[in-house]
Order: sequence, then C-alpha cells, then structure tokens
Amino acid sequence: MSSAPLEIRAYFISHPLEEIKPLELAKKLNLNHDAVRRALTRLDKENPREVMSAGKGRYCSVFCTKPGRKEAYRERKKLKELSPESKRAALRIQQESAFLREILFRTYGRICSCCGENNPTMLTLDHRNGDGATHRRQMHGRLFKVWKQAILENDPQKWRILCHNCNIATYRNGGTCPHQREANQ
Repeated sequence: MSSAPLEIRAYFISHPLEEIKPLELAKKLNLNHDAVRRALTRLDKENPREVMSAGKGRYCSVFCTKPGRKEAYRERKKLKELSPESKRAALRIQQESAFLREILFRTYGRICSCCGENNPTMLTLDHRNGDGATHRRQMHGRLFKVWKQAILENDPQKWRILCHNCNIATYRNGGTCPHQREANQ
C-alpha cells in the first residue's frame, strides 16, 4: 500500500469537509486528481461525515469541486446545438439515406428473407458470406457506400435483406439463423 492513501486519510481526518478540495490536495500531494477524489469518496463511505449542500456534490462526488464543471457542461450543450448549415446538411443526409434505403428495398425486396418480417425500420442489408464487418472497414465505415455498391451489383447471391434479429442471430450462430435451423429439423 502506497503512502498516498495515508496522507489523504490524514488530511481527510484533520480538515473540515468544507475545506477539502480534491484538486488542490492532488497538487499539494503531487497526485492524480481522480485518484484523490476516489480515495476521499471511499473514506467518506467508511467514515460518513456531514454532507455538503446538495447542489455541490452533483458532478463527481461530494468532494469534487473541480473548477469549470458547470461551464464545461454548458459549452458541450452549446456545441450540440447545430448551426443552420449543419441542420441543412443533416437533413440532406437523412433524405439521401431514406432514398437509398428505398432503392435497396426495391432491388432486394421489402421482407426479411429468413422470417418474413416486413417492418422497414427492422430491415437491414446482409452480406450472405458473413464478411460485412470487413467490407465496412474497407469502405471506411461508410454505410452509404456499401448500400450503393449493393444496389449497383444487384447480386442476390452476395446480398440479401434480413431483419436485425435474424442478421445478428446469423452472425452469432455461425452463419445459420435459428429460423432456418428450426425449418430444417
């Protein structure tokens, strides 16, 4: 056991709870802030003391007074708010996705080739030979490129439409969906 927990324990015992600042303590003891915060939280669970007001302990623990937490949260929230240009681009991508899915369904059918599911939100493109992950990596994760290639090739021996359940079940059961296994027995 290192001497750091002992130093933190001594500081915890000798100072009132309101005076304990994990960031300052970490700098003083030349330790990682998160390690100090975890140690203080552990000590507080072992030896409960009067808790600070409810609003102060919301982020990491009762002890976290790391400066800028609320400001950082507000900045992240602002970044999530899209500019008008970004909204237009997102809408264009959404429309292109819907258009490609429609062409894909016209090319390969609108039902799961295994179980017969026909809800379009449940359907997906499947690589018959099970190399979908490798193919997506070659396409640098661009699903649109995979869809476009499948549409251009129009090869039912290579591609098919499956529902998400059958697609994952086929992957997990070595290339055979449980529906097909049941039908063969």
